[in-house]
Amino acid sequence: MWMRIHIIAGTLNAQGGGELVTVAFIRFITEQAKEVYLYTIDEPDPTIIHTFPLEFTRALRYVRFRPLGMVYAKTLWRGAPYIRLLRMFLTLNGKEELVVNLSADTVPIPAHICFVHFPYFGVGLNPTLRSKGRKVAHLTTLKLCRLVLVNSNFTREVLCHISPDICKKTLVRYPPILIEPISDDALLRSLAERDNMVLTVSRFSKEKKLETVLDIAQRVKQSRFVIVGTLVDINYYKCLKERIAREGLNNVELMPNLTFRELHTLRRRCKIYLHTMPYEHFGISIVEAMASGCVPVVHKSGGPWQDILEQKEECGYAYESIDEASTKIEKLLTDPEVYLEKSLATIRRSRRFTYELFKDSLASVLKMLTVQKLSSTEV
Repeated sequence: MWMRIHIIAGTLNAQGGGELVTVAFIRFITEQAKEVYLYTIDEPDPTIIHTFPLEFTRALRYVRFRPLGMVYAKTLWRGAPYIRLLRMFLTLNGKEELVVNLSADTVPIPAHICFVHFPYFGVGLNPTLRSKGRKVAHLTTLKLCRLVLVNSNFTREVLCHISPDICKKTLVRYPPILIEPISDDALLRSLAERDNMVLTVSRFSKEKKLETVLDIAQRVKQSRFVIVGTLVDINYYKCLKERIAREGLNNVELMPNLTFRELHTLRRRCKIYLHTMPYEHFGISIVEAMASGCVPVVHKSGGPWQDILEQKEECGYAYESIDEASTKIEKLLTDPEVYLEKSLATIRRSRRFTYELFKDSLASVLKMLTVQKLSSTEV
C-alpha cells in the first residue's frame, strides 16, 4: 500500500466523461493509501459533486482537496502553492508516494501514471507557435511518466502515431459506467413504458455536432428527440433552440443541466441513444444508455465504433450519413423484434464497462508500479 497518493484532476465541475473517470478513480484509490490528495484548478462545487451516485460521493469524504496553483488557474484559490507542485515532482523518485495525473492531456505535469483522454495537443491542422510549444510540453510530460493510460484503442492509435516512444508504455483502460446495467427481465418489464424516444447526452458545444440530431428529426417524424447536456456554449444552445422554433421541429426538446437521477430516469423511458460527434475518443454516455436498454446509433468513427461496438452492428448501429442514421432509427422504431434483439445485446455489452472491471484493471496497473518500485529498491 502507498503512504500517500496525489491526484491531479483539473476540475470536478465540468460534469463530463473526464469527471466520471476522476470520481471512479478516487473511489478505487481511497482503498489503496492512507492519505489521498486531490489537486484541481478550481474549488470543487459541492452542488455538482452531490450529483454523482452516493457510493462515489462518499469516497470523496476521504480526500483532501488542494489547489493546483496559479500556473493554470484563472483565479487565486487559497494561495499560490507552487511549492506543492515542486514537491509532487520530487515525489516521482520516492518510494512511498504515488502521483497520478488524470488530466495529462490538458495539465502537463509529470506523474507515475498519466491519463490521456485525447491528445488534442498533437492533432492540430494549422499549428501555431503557441500550439507547437504546448505539444512539446505535453510530450515531454508523457515521456517522464512511468505509465500512460488512455480511454480507448482509438485514442491509443492516435497517440502512437504522434509518439511511438510513448506508445510503448501506453495501456488502454476503459472508463466505467457509474450505474448497474439492468437485467434482461427488467428490460422486458420496461418495454411497455418505453416511448418512441431518441436520447442524446452531450455538452452543448459546437464540436458535438448536435445539429445532426435536428437533421435526423426532420426525417423521422414519428419519434421524439431529446438532447440533454450541460450548458458550455450558451450561444450554440440558443442557435439550436432558434432553429427548432424556425423549422417547427416539435419533436425535438432540449433539456439542459438535468441531475444524475433525472437523467437516469429518462434513459429508462427511451428506446434509442443517438451519438453525433465524429471521431469521439470514447463516449461514456453511450455505454450508460446501453446499460439502461437504449440501442446506440453512433457515427461510424472513433471510439464508439472501434471500441464500444467493436466495428460490428450486433449491439447497435453505426452510420456515415444523415439518411443512413434516419433509416436505422426508423427500423428500430418500427420492428419490435429487431429492437428487442439489439437491446438485449446492448445490455450484455455494457456489462464489459462496469466499475468492478474498471477497479480490477486499475489494480493491475498499481501492481505493475509496485513491481517497478520493488525492483528499483533492490538496485
